[in-house]
Amino acid sequence: MGCCLLLLPARAGVQLGWGPTTALGPSLPGAPAVAVDRFGNIVAAWVASTPSGRVVRARRHSANAAVWSEPVDLSAPQGLYSGVNGPVAVVTDAAGNAVAAWIQRDRPPGSPPEDSIHAARYGFAMDGWSAPVGLITYAPAAGLAYGGASLRLAADPGGPVFVVWSLGYRFVTGGSVGVSTARAARYDPETGTVIELHPLATTVVLPASIVEPDVVVDASGNATMLWPASAGPGSEVMRSSEYAAAAGSWSAPVDVLAFPDQSRAYSVRTGIDALGNITAVWP
Repeated sequence: MGCCLLLLPARAGVQLGWGPTTALGPSLPGAPAVAVDRFGNIVAAWVASTPSGRVVRARRHSANAAVWSEPVDLSAPQGLYSGVNGPVAVVTDAAGNAVAAWIQRDRPPGSPPEDSIHAARYGFAMDGWSAPVGLITYAPAAGLAYGGASLRLAADPGGPVFVVWSLGYRFVTGGSVGVSTARAARYDPETGTVIELHPLATTVVLPASIVEPDVVVDASGNATMLWPASAGPGSEVMRSSEYAAAAGSWSAPVDVLAFPDQSRAYSVRTGIDALGNITAVWP
């Protein structure tokens, strides 16, 4: 069966307005991601369906040549019981390198399922993608079933990439609630290793609405992560943790905003300017 969505990126110039669309390939709904480096090169990635299973596929647009590369499969199809099972995220750095990351689920028959984060790096100098590497793997505790996932990236000017994510699980016999845990890590794309993992507090949420965190990095390599959280029954907040590049450590999470009674957010998106001012928006 074919997929039901085409990636149709359009480009807007200051004077020219939006250009024509370009069909990059079939995609699953809601899965594409895009990033642009300082040279104007574009990297797009998405989840595509193949006869052997889902894969993460990417194409790169060269600003100099003004053409898109041929599609490259960053992951391999995993068959009936395993495969790409979450969103794709893409980020570029100041040197023109790129990192794509995604969440994969492995569920062999007779064994507990595992969720893992995988990443692949595009090297500007070699003009190609590395083989994917597994960063972190989780297995849900007994009595929990998979409920969804969220994944975001931000590049440190010094080289590492900040990865923030949330994996949501629902209680199999627990009615309308489940758990969604926001976490962060620093990943070195040169070596394919996780430098450090930053675990954060667990939040009780509806199983269909996982927490979606976000992260931004300033010019000095300091990072700020935001995520919606629960401070207790009926007490919903926006929580933050900051990574200080000079100290090489994360701060303890703090509540930066309390939501009115009976209201909450399930996702947040952030932006940062050249001075380090951060703007956050949420539904």
